[in-house]
Amino acid sequence: MSSTIYIVTVMNRAWEAIQRNHPEVPNVMLVTGRRRHKSEGNIRGQHCRETWHVDGHDGRQAEVWVSGERLAEGGVEVMQTLLHEAAHALAGVRDIKDTSNKNRYHNLAFVKLAEELGLEGPSSSAGPALGYSNCAITRKTAEVYDYEIKKLNVACQSFVAPRMEEGPAPRTPTPKAFCQCPEGENEISWTKKFDKRLQDHGVPPILCGICRQAFVPEDDPEDSDRASIFKISAKANLLAKLQGADL
Repeated sequence: MSSTIYIVTVMNRAWEAIQRNHPEVPNVMLVTGRRRHKSEGNIRGQHCRETWHVDGHDGRQAEVWVSGERLAEGGVEVMQTLLHEAAHALAGVRDIKDTSNKNRYHNLAFVKLAEELGLEGPSSSAGPALGYSNCAITRKTAEVYDYEIKKLNVACQSFVAPRMEEGPAPRTPTPKAFCQCPEGENEISWTKKFDKRLQDHGVPPILCGICRQAFVPEDDPEDSDRASIFKISAKANLLAKLQGADL
């Protein structure tokens, strides 16, 4: 049996244990997988109503998704997530509005359902984003599902690995252009806009206000056209053209 099948099988058996203790909790399609967007960074699980056609029937079944990252936290935490989603499923059966704000804000009706299933509601709201979402499994409930938690602990040895930190991308050095002022005071950054004007007009577009000479871009060894244009003799010719410029 593959790791994926084993994880989902164990979670399904844990869901069946919830149903034995709370027969109103409906069947769902249980899935797992990694979080796919940065906005899902804190999501442990999700209940989506009427998502799946199952076994060829026209009726729709809800989906319960447990994040692959949540599996890394162990059996107790995954059992807590399953009970949390079971509370949402029970709300659907009873036609109770337990969330708002695109299903993110959890209200006190949700807390009542979660406590019925063995979770403990928070002492206060977490704010307008999530509300009373953070319901925790109690020690008594963990004892009730001790067998399922032990099986989940084994299954949760496979989980989504945390992303490796990526270092900053190497920066491409900014091209420079130089005038005739003393070294250290004679350079500016050479932009693509300046480069285009140079190609269009054949002379550097920027003059230094101190030495009254043009800023000439440094040679780019990877650009054969520029390297051929700005050999020493060519640069001298460019400067000569500027001798009669109206400054």
